[in-house]
Amino acid sequence: MKQVGILGGLLAVTLIGSYMAWTADDSGTVEAGSDAAMVYNAKASDLTGLVWKSEKLTVSLERKSDERGDYTWVSVSEQVEIPAEPVPEPEVPEPIEGEEGTSEPADGEEPAEPEEPPTPAEPEYETTTTVFLGNKAAGELWDKFAPLMALRKLDDVDSTSAVFGFEDSTTSLDIARRSGPLSLVVGGETYGTKDRYIQSEGSVFLLDDATLRPLEFGKTRLVERNLVPVKSKDTLKVGVKAGATSVAFSHQNKDDPAAAFWAREDSPKTADDAAGDWIDKLFRMRVQNYEDSEIAATLEPVLTYTIATNSEVWTVEVLRETNAISPEFYARTEYNRSLVKLTKSLAGEVVADVDIVLGAPPEGDDEQAP
Repeated sequence: MKQVGILGGLLAVTLIGSYMAWTADDSGTVEAGSDAAMVYNAKASDLTGLVWKSEKLTVSLERKSDERGDYTWVSVSEQVEIPAEPVPEPEVPEPIEGEEGTSEPADGEEPAEPEEPPTPAEPEYETTTTVFLGNKAAGELWDKFAPLMALRKLDDVDSTSAVFGFEDSTTSLDIARRSGPLSLVVGGETYGTKDRYIQSEGSVFLLDDATLRPLEFGKTRLVERNLVPVKSKDTLKVGVKAGATSVAFSHQNKDDPAAAFWAREDSPKTADDAAGDWIDKLFRMRVQNYEDSEIAATLEPVLTYTIATNSEVWTVEVLRETNAISPEFYARTEYNRSLVKLTKSLAGEVVADVDIVLGAPPEGDDEQAP
């Protein structure tokens, strides 16, 4: 009996070990009971493009590189309904003067047929396309799709079943890989969780909706709104130039938030609070839209600023509409790789206060710091 117990224990240990080896990934991490399934295998460096296509929307992500580094460029094309012309109301004949109500037809005459309202015209659509720099969420998609993992693979199912929604689907996801392209059919949603069925080379998978949602709503979720990829707390120096006047500010004690302050380079121990407030607005300016470069002919430069860290320098040129009562503000940046329109309120404050920042330094003892 004792021998049977020992053998049983050894068998249990062997089974547990086999199960752990079966459920471990390549790194050795155990995911006991996981139903996750790989749709395709790829490294992030193998992916060159992602294209989401539905009936009236196409969202394309492309990997690009220039002298400033790698970045994701996004293009969104959508079919937008053209507003229809208002349908005129049918004319109603006015009653004959001196008579009330509707006149009766004469003997032998047929009553007039009422006019039928015109049939509404079929809606017409036009294609609009916007392009922009992808944000952090766009960059993370390359890792999320390399490899693409589904919640589970559905074996021995009829892919033509209406449950999956493949037969009537107008939505697809095209994966551009150096190893070869792959097209996925995107089907219907599951009840409650709204996870999506996808079909790849005849196999059916259930994919977490959170994987696809950034692509489906890429026009708003993947736009880079920052003008530089740097935060104020990491900046060593800010240079500002407007017209022939320029000034530089250094970030003192930047690694100690409680003691950090901005000072002119020629007075490094004297805090310039006005400049600090203004620099804070620089970092809070945001991109409203990415614009066609042709609009640049109607703009005038108002200031240029540079953001310097330990390893890089970024330049931003702020521009303003000419001959406008209430001008809009734009920027041309190395980071956004495009002319961009700025949110008006904050950009207006930055431009309005630049002369104060470029003016005389604050009075104070050069040996004192806050």
